[in-house]
Amino acid sequence: MRRILAALVLFLPTMAAAEDIVVPSAVTRATLYPDGAALTRLAEAELPAGSGAVIVTGLPRGLNPDTLRVSGAGDFQIGAVSYRDRRLPPRAPEDGAAIEAARAEIARLEAAIREATAEIGAIRLRIDAARARLDFLSSVGASKAAEPLAGTSPAEIRDLARMLGEETLAARSAAHAAEQEIAAAERARAELDEELAEARAALEALTRPAPPGAALRVEVRAVAATSARLEIRYQSPAAAWQPVYDLRLSRGETATLELVRGALVRQATGGDWTGVALTLSTARPSGQTGPSEVMPRRLRIGPPVTADRQRISGESEMLSGAAEPAQSAPAADAIGARTEMQGLTVVYRYPDPVDVASGAEAARLALDRIALAPDLTAVAAPRLDATAYLVAEAENASGELILPGPVSFYMDGAFVGSGRIGLWAGGETARFPFGPIEGLRLSRRILERLEGDRGVISRSNRVFERAEIAVENLTDRAWPVQLRDRVPYSEQEDLRIDYTAEPPADTADPDGLRGVLEWRFEIAPGGTRTIRLEHEISWPEGDILR
Repeated sequence: MRRILAALVLFLPTMAAAEDIVVPSAVTRATLYPDGAALTRLAEAELPAGSGAVIVTGLPRGLNPDTLRVSGAGDFQIGAVSYRDRRLPPRAPEDGAAIEAARAEIARLEAAIREATAEIGAIRLRIDAARARLDFLSSVGASKAAEPLAGTSPAEIRDLARMLGEETLAARSAAHAAEQEIAAAERARAELDEELAEARAALEALTRPAPPGAALRVEVRAVAATSARLEIRYQSPAAAWQPVYDLRLSRGETATLELVRGALVRQATGGDWTGVALTLSTARPSGQTGPSEVMPRRLRIGPPVTADRQRISGESEMLSGAAEPAQSAPAADAIGARTEMQGLTVVYRYPDPVDVASGAEAARLALDRIALAPDLTAVAAPRLDATAYLVAEAENASGELILPGPVSFYMDGAFVGSGRIGLWAGGETARFPFGPIEGLRLSRRILERLEGDRGVISRSNRVFERAEIAVENLTDRAWPVQLRDRVPYSEQEDLRIDYTAEPPADTADPDGLRGVLEWRFEIAPGGTRTIRLEHEISWPEGDILR
């Protein structure tokens, strides 16, 4: 389709004939998906009566014509639509209130800098004049001092000295005042220079060259002159969104947990978005839309295969291209993993118009807040950690599916770390970490370990270990603790493992973790809880423990 359309367009003699109407377009609505977007552009034109064509500019290059849809509002009809990304009509010079204001500000600042420069020049002339007066007074005083004082009355000498002193003081005062003025004037001009640089940068941002674009030629027919609104809809892979979260835990008499949901929006569609109506969707139109095909699997039996025969068989299969690749390759399952929504789509309509620069920023938008009821637990793993960690467990009671995304953790207003939320279904319980509890100290000591011919056990097919685990609460509050440790486990009948724990574990193999033991208890302020754990491993003589 793309090649056919491109070939048809190339045979057009020109994109815009003399009677064609050239109008710009801009994105007004965007529906973002996790891996793409559906965009709507708006173009407005005044149509005369009769048949003609509207050239809509501003579209991005590389657009897939298969996804193009054009509709209109007004008393006119739409005919053929042609897409072109070369041999376009010249762009109209960009103009607008913001650009004119930026240019006017630059002109004002340039005029102010010229005035400031002239003022600095005038002050420098005053400084030069004051210094010339000082030089003259100094030379007069020197020449008078060299003349003989005979015949000069004391009154004349006093008058001369007074005059020289007063004039010198006046000249020095004038020079000092001018130097203060010039320092202030130069600071003011430096500020104007900075403002001018910012104003020029602002104008450059408004008038930077647009990337190479494309255009549509839309044939129209109107019975009478009318105002037309053209909507152009198409799919773009150059925009996407992802959910982002803050989890805010507040501890007090009653702990509260709040999930603050947001969206991170990016687009590189070739043009900035200004005042766009934004919708966020969890659908994946570019992903798998139907179920995978389950293929039959054929099994065969035969004589045992030696190493040489296995190698020869493998080589022959590679050479012959055998082995039914469509049946054994896991590619279908991998594609299916992208459609985690399974047809369940959540849509967020952002209430305010949004501005997003193309390829320049990631805009974070606030969505909403969900209040959760947390259960706080101190989770301890003394085998690996020296302190316990605070974990909040909460049920998703929002009735919505919480999508995967990065999360920042805050406790009592302080940032404690970051992580990631997985897919969290409604009614499902999830656990979130909120950092170490420094006042809950953990220790694990090996009290006794015997193996081989050391100690009371002399045979080399037995191992015995006794450990002591301790939790000490140095905080001023009681903590519910979930403590986990482990003992070895075996899936071989001849490898025997026996263990004892005091007190006994509340749960064995939690979450399907073989050999893991879990204790749950509450520890009071200043309290200590001790657990003793021992295990013995035995196996037949002649075998090796691996």
